[in-house]
Amino acid sequence: MRTLFLVLFIALTGCQTVPPPGVTTDTTVTPDESGKSEVQRTYEENAGYRDSVTRQVLRDALSYAAVHSKEGQFTHQLLMPVQEGDTLRTALIYGHLFDPARTHLYVKGTTGNFQFDVLEQVYLFEQDHFRLITSDTIPVNNFVGDSIGDVNGDKLKDYMLITYASSGCCLRNDYTVYRYDPRTGGFGDTYHFINPDFFPDEKIIRGVKYGHPGEVPLYKLQWKDTIVEPVEYIYRDPENKKQFIRTKAEGYPPHREKGEILKKVPAEYLHIEGYDWFMLES
Repeated sequence: MRTLFLVLFIALTGCQTVPPPGVTTDTTVTPDESGKSEVQRTYEENAGYRDSVTRQVLRDALSYAAVHSKEGQFTHQLLMPVQEGDTLRTALIYGHLFDPARTHLYVKGTTGNFQFDVLEQVYLFEQDHFRLITSDTIPVNNFVGDSIGDVNGDKLKDYMLITYASSGCCLRNDYTVYRYDPRTGGFGDTYHFINPDFFPDEKIIRGVKYGHPGEVPLYKLQWKDTIVEPVEYIYRDPENKKQFIRTKAEGYPPHREKGEILKKVPAEYLHIEGYDWFMLES
């Protein structure tokens, strides 16, 4: 079965793209002579304002967390009015998020306003001080979610960001995994996976690569401690759509001589999220 994670992202409006004033969803936004659209120009022109708001929000978040740090755990939301009548919502989650022996603060700021990126930060609280251990800013229309859970089967909770690029030809769920390191209370290696499903009990990742149906393979990776090693790739047979080719090496077209002909997809892949895309008729 797929791993169920503690989903952190709160149902805010930050996952929705709101058109700028005067632009409806049916309006075509055309670039000016510089090659930049109105949205791009407005975003760049408001960089100073956006940065000042972000700095203030982080000061407020850390001040609140410092005052309430003795509580052991809390959740809180800060609200700040911003331009265009919008509100910047900043979620705070504090407690033993990754490790029962250490305390962390999670901060997420988002609006429905295209001018603001989604801000994601994690702090380690030690010696009465919040130490930043990771920070990400993500375009609001690319953000999908975030979660905490064991990814590699070491029984430790890891941190994960999920994005979906606003342009591209194919299925493109992009997962950035920060592996938790209990020795430091921070994160060790960072990994990037495309369209994955995680099976920590097996120390396995199954998914589908980025590409067009009919050419893109299913893949299986295996964790060896902190190293991820490829196990196999399964392709649609380009000469016979009713069968498949399993190979040890990635590359299209697959080598029939070096691969194994399969009459059906192994059952372990049938319920992963990208399976329907893999089987889509091109």
